[in-house]
Amino acid sequence: SPLPKVAENMSTGQSHIKDIILLQSTFRGRLVRAKYKKLRVMNRIRQKIAFELLSSETQFVKRVHQVLKYSQPDFHSNLNTNESRTIFPPTLQILFNFNSIFLKDLQNLLNNWYPYLVLGKIFMDLASFLRVYSDYVTTVNEAIAAYHECFEHNPGFSGFVKSRYDTLRKTGEFLGEIPDLLITPIRRILHYELLIEELNKHTWYDHPDKSDIERALEKIKFAATTINKRQKESENMSKVYQIQQNLTGKFESLLSPHRRYLNEAQVQLLRKNNTLGSRYLFLFTDILLECKQRKDKFKVKYAHLLDSFTLLHPYSVTSHQVDKTFREKAINLEFKTGHQVTFVMNSKEEREKWDGNLQNAMGEFQSLRSSNESVRTRFGAKKEVDHDHHDPLEENKLGLWLSQNKFENFFERFKKEGFKCPTQLKSLSESDLKELGFSKMADRKDFLVAVKQIATNKTVLSEPPLPTHDLKRSSSIFFSIQQDMSTRRNEVPTARRQPGKFFLETVPEAPIDKEIVFECLCAYAKDKGLDQMILDDFSRKFEDFQNLGYSSNEALALSVRWLYTCDSWVYQQTNMLLRDDTVSLQGLAPYMNCLMKTYEQFKDDQSKYFVGTVYRRTRLSPKSISFYQPGLHFVWSSFTSTSAHFDEDSLFGDTLFVINIPTRFRWYALRMDDVSVCEHEKEVLLLPNVAFSVVSVTPGSSSKYANTETVIETQISYVCVT
Repeated sequence: SPLPKVAENMSTGQSHIKDIILLQSTFRGRLVRAKYKKLRVMNRIRQKIAFELLSSETQFVKRVHQVLKYSQPDFHSNLNTNESRTIFPPTLQILFNFNSIFLKDLQNLLNNWYPYLVLGKIFMDLASFLRVYSDYVTTVNEAIAAYHECFEHNPGFSGFVKSRYDTLRKTGEFLGEIPDLLITPIRRILHYELLIEELNKHTWYDHPDKSDIERALEKIKFAATTINKRQKESENMSKVYQIQQNLTGKFESLLSPHRRYLNEAQVQLLRKNNTLGSRYLFLFTDILLECKQRKDKFKVKYAHLLDSFTLLHPYSVTSHQVDKTFREKAINLEFKTGHQVTFVMNSKEEREKWDGNLQNAMGEFQSLRSSNESVRTRFGAKKEVDHDHHDPLEENKLGLWLSQNKFENFFERFKKEGFKCPTQLKSLSESDLKELGFSKMADRKDFLVAVKQIATNKTVLSEPPLPTHDLKRSSSIFFSIQQDMSTRRNEVPTARRQPGKFFLETVPEAPIDKEIVFECLCAYAKDKGLDQMILDDFSRKFEDFQNLGYSSNEALALSVRWLYTCDSWVYQQTNMLLRDDTVSLQGLAPYMNCLMKTYEQFKDDQSKYFVGTVYRRTRLSPKSISFYQPGLHFVWSSFTSTSAHFDEDSLFGDTLFVINIPTRFRWYALRMDDVSVCEHEKEVLLLPNVAFSVVSVTPGSSSKYANTETVIETQISYVCVT
């Protein structure tokens, strides 16, 4: 090697430029070879991880596909509709569709493997889709529980399932029993995180895929954390529901969006004569249930709000003497009335755990309550302020107003609190109504809507629906869009020459804060007997957006958009009420107004709105087409789903509406793809009762728009509600 000689010559001060260059090139060569060797090793590991991901994804898709095979019609013959939908959540089909596409894309990429292959893009798509898993995780526990329930108590179902298992085992296609397959998507999320984290470790810093993989990994970790949180919440809600099913006695439902289960224990109630009585305690985030156990049922004796008592040290008990043998295991409660209660736990360790749980829960509950002004203090303030200003002639109107609005049962309570006329009710909040005895959510919602009419000098009239000719049904148009779009595109928006009367009187003035919006949805679902699970998802989605850094108002705006895109009763009932335009609009008016006013939270974010051309296909009769003449101004009374993408292959409708949205009206065209599960639809939602003008009607086939017989070009011309 020339290196020792070159080094010796340089150390003696001799100038050998060629030797220096040789030394540098040799050193650099060694560095490059070492780096190349390291990159070869990293590339082999990277390739191995990618193919391991491909292999596991193939198995995952097969397992999900087998669950869907189990859900075929012959399988459902032994189940009713509710049992079938519970055991096989509709989200499974969405997961299968996406992961099948993801698997195909991954296979195509890996068929042409080379060291600088870029995988980050499909991982970014995967990370964005993982929010669907968070919807699935809230249903999987209920699905597994429903399976075990049916398997145990439905002989026809269990016999059919066993025979299907045996058939699959004989053919070698058996991949697991239904509960194991249902839990597969939850395990898959953790597997994604581990594999992509390893892939990131073995992707060198200047690789073109490095930045995308890092971003995808960050998103997947966040999604995994969120999903884990939602799974725990779902399990907690299932626990609350299970406890509710086993309770007897007079007690309101435990099921509430804010309530969480914390602890439970079999304890002894220490009486004044030092005798013991059996009790069972359930601790939640806002109440302590004191029950008496009878076999597998629990009779509620008392429900204690966590701010109705304080914890005492055992030596502070004055109502009776606590025996020394109980003192270390006792929890002592002193209520505001001065009454004291002592519960004896099974051990000192259990008592310490309960003491900590109680203190934490009481502290959090008290801070939550103290953040809102006391209802009694506010009542007192109203008495002082209103005492000299109310009209004596209105004193008798309070009872009349309550009677007209079917709240006469609360007259004595209002009178006791100092209310003398209807106008004094305007500042009451939902929490006030709870304290005044409005235990039912529907009653509180109806009361707030009625009071809103006082505040705006309007009267809620219980009028019958308008006659058909008044609603201009002759000019109705029946819309459906391409078969591959979501079902909300198949609704029937109603065309009118002007907005509906009840819409103008009710919706624009409806309150739009989160609590009222949520409660109006819950009350409507309960009144109509509709599924309320989607509302739990709505509440959790609101929390998810807050966790992403959005403010409360922004999170609400995004959540109500997301709720509309869900395949549920919400969008169906919303548009039905808007089309009918009757007093029943009150039921969902807060939700409608909140969805309409989402633009107020994102006026500077152009990505939330659409400017340009959108499309909507339908099939219209010649008579219906004749309604749309150039220069005509009309409104669509319901929310209208359109698409920013024209699908020339669609054969569903031969009439196409081409709608131009000018920049100044962008706030009335909401982009929904940023919150929708089906992002590929490129949905743009047009707000109700926005006015359009017909620009042109072109009959006959169109070369520009394939598979179309009539093209009706319109544009937003003005808005009826701001």
